[in-house]
Amino acid sequence: MKDIIRLEGEEAKKIAEGRNSLIYFQQNDDLDKSVLIKIIREERNFYPYTSQILNEYELLKEIDLKGVRKSHGQTVVDGCPAVILNYVEGLTLKEYLQKLAPPFIERMQVAIAICKVIEKVHQNDIIHKDINSYNILVNNNQEVNLIDFGLATRLNTKTEVQNVSNYVAGTLAYISPSKPGA
Repeated sequence: MKDIIRLEGEEAKKIAEGRNSLIYFQQNDDLDKSVLIKIIREERNFYPYTSQILNEYELLKEIDLKGVRKSHGQTVVDGCPAVILNYVEGLTLKEYLQKLAPPFIERMQVAIAICKVIEKVHQNDIIHKDINSYNILVNNNQEVNLIDFGLATRLNTKTEVQNVSNYVAGTLAYISPSKPGA
């Protein structure tokens, strides 16, 4: 896909490439803010990848949490599904630790901030399922944003939690977040 695309008459510039998607930056006049357009790569434009980008839109459109970027819509770009998300400034956690080599106390503050964001996400009955150093952004003020909710799932606390190969026993509210999606 191109380095620059047009979406709703506005120019968007490619700023990142992931394994499954391309990320474009756009100053969106309708929303009066900067947004990202996350587009499935052409070679990944099939299930399950297409469902992941639609899943990210569906999960994020209804929540408004500090530390989680908001979803503003979904669209199609050159035949590939895309989601429009708030632009959030920051380095990935991996880049932040490697490039800035912050002191121990600052790393601990960031770790606590990560835990608080994850806690808020869980309080909204969402399990991220892909928390890693590339899916956490840290800005200059050590504020944290959890990104890439493509694999995330919404839990229904009133249903049994099962998976194809086994049954998860226990009280759902106290099960480790990794268990329901195991």
